Formats: sequence, structure tokens, C-alpha cells
Amino acid sequence: MAQPRFFAHNPLPMFKLLLLFLALFLQLSASEIFFEERFDDDWESRWVKSDWKRSEGKAGYFKHTAGKWPGDPDDKGIQTHTDARHFAISAKFPEFSNKNRTLVVQYSIRFEQDIECGGGYIKLLSGYVNQKKFSGDTPYSLMFGPDLCGTQTKKLHLILSYQGQNYPIKKDLQCETDKLAHVYTFILRPDASYSLLVDNRERESGSMYTDWDILPPRKIKDTSAKKPKDWDDREYIEDPDDVKPEGYDSIPKEIPDPKVKKPDTWDDDEDGLWKRPKIPNPAYKGPWKRKKIKNPNYKGKWKTPWIDNPEFEDDPDLYVLKPLQYIGIEVWQVKAGSVFDNILICDDPDYAKEVAQETVLKNREVEKEAFEEAEKVRKAKEEEEAQRAREEGELRRRERGHDRRYRDRERYRDRYRKISDRSGSICDLVSKFVSGFRTGFSKKGGTFVVVEFCGSIVMEKDKLPAPGGGGGGGSGGGLPPHLPRYSPFGSPSSSFSFMGDLAASSSSQPSSDSGHFAYETPSDAGRFSYDVSRMPDFPPRNAGHRRAHSEILDLPDDISFDSDLGVVGSHDGPSLSDETEEDLISMYIDVEKFSSGATSAALSIGEASQSALPPVQAPLQGENVTSGSSEKPRIRHHHSQSLDGSTAIKSEFLVPGGEGPSSAEAKKALSAAKLAELALVDPKRAKRILANRQSAARSKERKMRYIAELERKVQTLQTEATTLSAQLTMLQVLRDRRRLRGG
Repeated sequence: MAQPRFFAHNPLPMFKLLLLFLALFLQLSASEIFFEERFDDDWESRWVKSDWKRSEGKAGYFKHTAGKWPGDPDDKGIQTHTDARHFAISAKFPEFSNKNRTLVVQYSIRFEQDIECGGGYIKLLSGYVNQKKFSGDTPYSLMFGPDLCGTQTKKLHLILSYQGQNYPIKKDLQCETDKLAHVYTFILRPDASYSLLVDNRERESGSMYTDWDILPPRKIKDTSAKKPKDWDDREYIEDPDDVKPEGYDSIPKEIPDPKVKKPDTWDDDEDGLWKRPKIPNPAYKGPWKRKKIKNPNYKGKWKTPWIDNPEFEDDPDLYVLKPLQYIGIEVWQVKAGSVFDNILICDDPDYAKEVAQETVLKNREVEKEAFEEAEKVRKAKEEEEAQRAREEGELRRRERGHDRRYRDRERYRDRYRKISDRSGSICDLVSKFVSGFRTGFSKKGGTFVVVEFCGSIVMEKDKLPAPGGGGGGGSGGGLPPHLPRYSPFGSPSSSFSFMGDLAASSSSQPSSDSGHFAYETPSDAGRFSYDVSRMPDFPPRNAGHRRAHSEILDLPDDISFDSDLGVVGSHDGPSLSDETEEDLISMYIDVEKFSSGATSAALSIGEASQSALPPVQAPLQGENVTSGSSEKPRIRHHHSQSLDGSTAIKSEFLVPGGEGPSSAEAKKALSAAKLAELALVDPKRAKRILANRQSAARSKERKMRYIAELERKVQTLQTEATTLSAQLTMLQVLRDRRRLRGG
């Protein structure tokens, strides 16, 4: 057969073509692929799932998928599934050794999940391995791949096994942390050099001799070496020919400022001799020093020399791993979702680059677009779920609003919150003024009574009455002078509830017999004891929660607090911010009831049950003050103006010798028959009158207990004051003695 005309006249192209085919054949025959896995549909026939942790319910499984945003939907891998699980799977290939050949290990991984903590590495194993029992304790020859945990650990593992011991690389290698697929490649050469590539770009390189602590170093520093005596390591020296100029030392540091002139108003006789201010001398250069020149004998910085390490024994087969036969994936992940794919074990780095480019890198832009689209869908879904949750929460709140249980719970919660806020404000108010008044007691006829409320911080001893009933100046009556460390009233954590008694006294009501609380004199001591003996027990508890009807915690709803801590009631009246300190205290304690010198009849519980006060259309203008007094009207609780009368002490009852209520009070009294008739006509009004009487009885008992408690505390304070007074006297004597000695 005749050759083509072109080759017949020019055989050179035919020769070149033959050489090209020969080179390609040699290359293909020279490169060897030991294992390559693209995870086709029959991948399970080559991989064995381990039973490790399966009996404990801690073993996860792999899912065959391309992932959520693949660059190529047909390019599938295996993805970890089920969170907080151990994953173990392995495949076997023909055994080989990397002696005298390059070892290339490559695979791709994509962390689609927020992994938080978990591995994504692979292992090469040697010898026989029971693949069904493949676990984290199975020995390996090479471990390679990323490992992430939190924000601190983003490590790229590279661990080699040598003579049964694992050696990690000494360098700190960082892995990729985004959610795209990345190709990791490790190349180990016969000269023990290595290269690490990420997406076909070299990330690190070096030698097994220096980057692993497998063998002792070849060279070490000579610790016995010392710098020679003739070694000159001075780079610059002083110029020996340099001479100091004449007059250099006489140059002053400062000179008079030539720009400043003597002021025209300066008088030498009065202001003294005028001198120019001084400024730094520009000609002054500091102490003279020789100039520096280069040292002609400079030999450089001396360094400790390196010598051969006597303990080093070279191993020409350092790079050789035990014969490899298995590849495995053994990881633990808090959140699953990592896709393993494109595993390759060969001896040709160029072929590995081609595989990386063909499988992952060429589809990078498509993968990015798919990832961005998936992120938009995820964010939209999260926003939709958040909106749905908000709507469901609003619907539940509306349903609770129609439910009586939730409505009552919210109402009581608001009520307790208001009580707490008001109580806290009252405590703050009283704590500011409680140190502004002092209470003194004197013993009179077996009964302790309050004899003084003062607005001053310092309480004078001579103003208190004597035990015998006389005026001030008694030697033994009242309290001693106020000491800063001790107060007539206890701290907020004392044994009795001061605020509770204050709140209770503000709502107390007198009986119809007397209309007020009086103080027992020796002449009516029996009547007073009789009243106390006839006091009723505490009324039965009301239905409902014990705090819902508490008289101590329940404050008037028409009292609110201004920014100045004033009290504004629903009735017209002055604000507390405009009142004196005494008005503040009198709002919660009827101070007039404890006025010294007042003489009136004791309250009778039996008679109180038979009489009441008639309705009053409007309170009297001077109801809370004595006639003819210029004192400001007191702020009263709104119940003090109710149909059952006022708790304030009227001027009619403050005069000596008063034996009963005034004509005005008598007109207000209601008999039992009239009260019964009133109950038929206006039951609410009658019920309110009876409630006021019961409240007055309870208030009286509380006040008597309060007075007894104050009596006990005053006795304790008197004892402490006496002791402190003696100690103070002794200290004064010692101080005077020291002064005399010093003088």
C-alpha cells in the first residue's frame, strides 16, 4: 500500500507523532493509581460500615448525596448523618509500599453544617484490619485532614506513624472554614520532603527531618564553644583622630532671649534689676563625644557554632510507611453534614492535580451561586418561622386575655407589684424622717405613754417629763442624750414590723363612745383594763389569698408618689412635699392620740357595738386641728372621713375634765335600732359602718401591742444608754488626764 504523499516526501511529522505516543505510554505506565473513589451508585460494595458504638446507640451513618449546593448535582459523595454520633467506615485496596516512590493522598470535603466541633480527616491503615470493628483505637500509618472545634481549633492534621508511635507535624496548619468544597493533597517524596496543597495551591512544604520530631536533629549547637578573646563584634568605634574644639566646654546651655526688650513701665527702683528671660542655646550640643567610624576589625556578631549531633542516626527509609492496605473515615461530630468525595491514592502529583481540577475546581463558581441561593432560602425560611412564632405567641396572649385564670393572675400580679412599689416608697420616705424624731416615754400610773415627737435629730434630755409626772429637767426621766450609734427605733430588720404598724394605724377607726383614743390616768385604770379584757379576737380570715385582703400590705389605691416623694390623695388636699416632717409621720400614726397631758375616757368595745356616727355630707373645715390654731391641716386617709367618724382627736376632748363626746359627735351617733333600719334601706352603708367599727377594734389591739413593744425597746435602750454614758464619762476623764500630762 502506498504511503500518503505528505509522509512520503516528509517523514519528520510521522516520527514526532510516534515520539508523542511513546511518551504518553511511558507516563501512563509510570504512574500508578492504588485507590480512587468517586462514590458512584455501587459504592457500598467497596466500603464496609463499622459496628463500633452501634450497640450503644452512638453510631451514625453515611448518606449518599451530592449535598445541598453541589457544583455538579451528578457528582455525589457520602455525607455524615445524625448529630452527636461516631462515624466509622473503611475500604480495602491492594497492598502497596511507598518505598522508592512518591505517595500522593488526596480527597475533597465540604462542611455544609455549622460543625461546632468535629473532624473531617481520613486515615491510611496497614496490616490486617477487622473492618467491622474499625474504631478510633485502630492503629493507622497516616492521618490527614481538617479538625474543627469552636472558634479556636481550626487545625489541619498531618500525623505520621514511625515504629509504632504517632508523630504530628510541628507546624500549625490551618484548614478552610467556609461551607464550600475544598481539595486537600499530601505529597510525600523518597527524599523525605513533603508538600501540602489546598485546592491545588501549595500551603506548606518541608522535610520530615525538621518538621517532625521522629529523629533527633542532625545538627545541634556547641554548648561548650565560647567567643574568642580577639573577636571584635563592634560595628562602630570612636574616631581616635577627633579632637575637642577649643572653648567647647564654655558654651552655656541657655542664653538671654535677644528678642525680648525691657518694658517701658519697668522701674528698677521698685521692680528690681530687669533681666532678659533665658532660652535654650542653639550652639550648645551637650557634652563633647568623639565621632563614630566603622570598625575595620569588625567580624560580625558571634554565634554559637553548629556541630553534628552524636545521637543522630540517619534512617534512609524514614519516609517509608508500613505497607498500606486500607483507607478509613473515623470521625466524631457534634453536628453532622460533612460530604466526603473524590478520594485518590496514587504516586503522580500531576494526575492528582488533574483530578482536583476536573471534579471540584472547575465547578467552583456554580457551587458559590448555589450556596448563595441556598442561604437566601434559609434566611427567608428562618424569618418566616420567626414571624409565625410571633403570631402564635400573640394569639396565645389573646387567648389568655379571655381566660379568667390568666386575667386574674395578671391582675393580682399587677396589684402585688403596686403594693411592693408603694411599700418601698413608704420605707424610703419613713427611713429619711425616722431619724428626725425621737420618742420618749415616762412611767405614769403603770401605763407608758408617748410624750414627745420631735423633728430634730438631737433630742434634749431636759425636755422629757420626769417619771413622777413633772416637767423637764428630771434626773431620771426620759431618754439620755441621743448617741449617733443608737436610735430609739430598730433597723428595718428588727423584731417588730414598724411599717406594718404604721400602715395599720392609718386606717384605724375609733368607737362611737369616745370617738378617739385617750390615755389612761390613774383614776380610770380599771376602765382601761376592762376595755382591754373585752377586746375581741382577730376577725376570721377573708376568703381568697391571704395577701389579697391583708390590711398591713394593702395600701390606699388613691395614694401615689410624686418625684419629690410627695403623697397625693384622691381627695383635695396639700401634697406631702409641701408639709413638714411632723405631717409625714402624722399621716401614718395619729400623733395627737399620744399627746402628753390629754385626759379622756378609754374606748369601750361593748359600747362601740351599740352606737355609730351618722352620715356626714362633708368633713368639717377644722376637723383635724384645734380651734383657733394656725397649724396646717393634717393629711388623712380617706377612710378617716367615712360615716363612722374621724380618728382625729377633736379639741373638745383635749380639755381637762371631758367625760364624753361633744354635742357634734352625739348627733352623729347611731343607735342599734337606727343601724338596723339603715341596713334595710341602705345595706351597703350599714355594712360600711360595721366594717369601720371592726377595723377600729383591730386597730386598737395592734396599737396596744405596738406600745408594749416600744416600752420593751425603750427599757433596753435606757440600759444601753446608761452603760454608754458611763463609758463616755470614763473616756472624757482619760482624755482630760492626757491633756494635763501633755501640758
